[in-house]
Amino acid sequence: VQNWIQFIKTERAELIEVLKDLYMVKEVFPTDANYVLARFNNAELVYNTLKEKGIIVRNRSQQPLCENTLRISIGTPVENNTLFEELKEIDNNLKTK
Repeated sequence: VQNWIQFIKTERAELIEVLKDLYMVKEVFPTDANYVLARFNNAELVYNTLKEKGIIVRNRSQQPLCENTLRISIGTPVENNTLFEELKEIDNNLKTK
């Protein structure tokens, strides 16, 4: 169990750092859970783009006080790296528009 907890903490920290470096992310909320909640400039666009790529996150934008937020669960290292690359690609596309 301790190994799993450490794995989640390490992967979560990496996800938070990736999110904080993205132009399209306005805020990353503190968390001790196995997911991260982040506010985006356009959560719907990011959600739909990730969904098209087969990456499922939760769009929490309809919840009170959660406008433009996505809840991103920690996955395996391969899943997380795929997510990071897709987020960076979306971010680069938004910066160039």
